[in-house]
Amino acid sequence: VSFETYHRYFRAGGNYLALVFLAAFFILAQANTVTADWWAADWASCSNSTSYIKHATCNTTFKERVIVFGGLTGGVIMFSFLRMFVLFLVALSASRALHNQMFA
Repeated sequence: VSFETYHRYFRAGGNYLALVFLAAFFILAQANTVTADWWAADWASCSNSTSYIKHATCNTTFKERVIVFGGLTGGVIMFSFLRMFVLFLVALSASRALHNQMFA
């Protein structure tokens, strides 16, 4: 499928601002997921008593780590749903516009 086909489909789905929001939600969701994964890996690294490398984040308490990880996990869920919802709206709008053009 050519790039022009994708361009026409998403252009039919909305204006460029909607596409910018869609791209932003995809980027934010991925960045939040990577950060949550990094935080969990860092937490495990700090918990390992044989680790010789201690990061500045190792000085946080268990409660602080749980709060940060909970916030990151909540962000992953929120951005994933927002990303899904915006993509759904763009796809629905594109389908409606292309259907109306086809039968007009």
